[in-house]
Amino acid sequence: MRPPGACSEKLLAQLDAEAFSGKLLIDVANAASSSNNLLYPDSSLGEKLQELLPDAKVVKTMNTCAGKVFVNPSSLELSSIFVSGDDAAAKSQATTLLRDLGWNGDSIVDLGGISTAKGPEHYFIMWVYLTEALDTTGLNIRVVR
Repeated sequence: MRPPGACSEKLLAQLDAEAFSGKLLIDVANAASSSNNLLYPDSSLGEKLQELLPDAKVVKTMNTCAGKVFVNPSSLELSSIFVSGDDAAAKSQATTLLRDLGWNGDSIVDLGGISTAKGPEHYFIMWVYLTEALDTTGLNIRVVR
């Protein structure tokens, strides 16, 4: 039996790092198995991508809600979306995209460097259970302070 994540590691290793050099790479994925176990429990897909593509500008965002929500945030009451990445200019580009999609500045939470991507990626497990319990993917969380 192949260990969990072996296929993903193999696929990631095939990426052409040079092709991503200097480019913004927005990671919207959650690396989880079909049984809802994280493939990188001590890290995140965003961190793995940055490690494998050192000259890329990896930004983790749009992974804590369904696609229909992150492209139309007004479909719900005010909620939050997160941004993680090491390059300030790349995070600014990603934030501009989020604003163009309708996210307001108060909804966008900059968590810091790419090492913080593990937080939103770990939240994905909770999101899966919430969608099952509430029988909808039309939901999101909101940071209140």
